[in-house]
Amino acid sequence: MRRRPSRARARAVTTATIVSWALMCDANPSFVQCDRTTRTSGGVSGGDVATRNTIMGRSVSTAATGVIDLASGSASTYNASTTVTFDLSALNVGAFVHASGGTVSGLGSVWTARTECATTSVHYTQSSGTTYGGVTWTAPSDVSTLPTVDIWVGSAGGNNQAVTRRKLTLTRDGNWNASPPSTPTCDASAVPTNGASVGDCTAALAAGATCQPVCASGYTVSGTSACGSSGVLTPATCTAAPDPTPGGGYGSYGSSSSAASRAVSRSASLVFATILGGALA
Repeated sequence: MRRRPSRARARAVTTATIVSWALMCDANPSFVQCDRTTRTSGGVSGGDVATRNTIMGRSVSTAATGVIDLASGSASTYNASTTVTFDLSALNVGAFVHASGGTVSGLGSVWTARTECATTSVHYTQSSGTTYGGVTWTAPSDVSTLPTVDIWVGSAGGNNQAVTRRKLTLTRDGNWNASPPSTPTCDASAVPTNGASVGDCTAALAAGATCQPVCASGYTVSGTSACGSSGVLTPATCTAAPDPTPGGGYGSYGSSSSAASRAVSRSASLVFATILGGALA
């Protein structure tokens, strides 16, 4: 006669099943987050999958070869918006790919991408495929703050199976194209007071540049308008032009009142000379 299992044994079996299921959930590659930590469906957070020593209670081995390798002819350096091609191999049932910058593409329809990641790229699969060739990583358009990129790949054969991971590190090219610094500008498009036109001045005069406004007739320009290094304009001014001749523009005789006095004096001299001449005749 067979003995029925005791309640203690039943509880042990139930407990083992629950633990096994929990471990399987913890191994789910879909739990790898944008920041490379894990988070279960119940909201439990784990450590960085690139540095933790155990995952789902199993040891993690770092592969020396395989898993992820540069594709033939592809360099491990990048510039703005350039691409690097790599191959995945020896993957098991579940796997994830995490790039610390840029975008990974070309994995195929069995992979799912985390669309909420802003600066990283995360994909995961629960397919049994083992090899994926010609996967592409694309650098962002601005790599000024991205000197290196780590692409981590992790894979496990299923529940209670050890995880194998490997990292591919990409390095920014020494001749990378930095985004040019923005140059301040000045708005020099206003006609100066007593001016005739803006001349060659514009609304976006570059810092360190000058332009020449034109003054109205009878006014002289002080020089050029200049845009300082911090984007502050020093505008040219228009001032009244001085009289071009001595005495305010009335020839060598000076002012109009002086000229009139001299004219009266000459007339009086002529009259006196006429009278004097008649008296001597």
